[in-house]
Amino acid sequence: MGRLLRKKTTDTKKKEKAKKATKQEAVGKKEDKKPSFVAKKIAAGKNKFSQKEGRDTIFQKVLLFLIEAKAELKKVVWPTKKQTGGSTLVVVILVTIIGLFLGLTDSILSFFVRIILR
Repeated sequence: MGRLLRKKTTDTKKKEKAKKATKQEAVGKKEDKKPSFVAKKIAAGKNKFSQKEGRDTIFQKVLLFLIEAKAELKKVVWPTKKQTGGSTLVVVILVTIIGLFLGLTDSILSFFVRIILR
């Protein structure tokens, strides 16, 4: 744990910044993909495509989706264990309070319904 609390040296910080910049450039290059044949045709205003002209297949679309999904997941900032534990605790407490409130309300209303039906 002490190792985690140590401050990073400026050299380490510079190296990390360089790595982040490199990763951002690589991600930028991946996102700058060439438009497909279909996109070019749509941009040109032609609506009819035939399989012979190079129409994007379902496999190409699925592969493109998976590549883009992977790139998006790399951008996600995941919570730490401490944040996850805190959020879970808040949810459990709120569910308990709401459950008690609904149980009490149900008991009171059922009591009045029994009195009315007698």
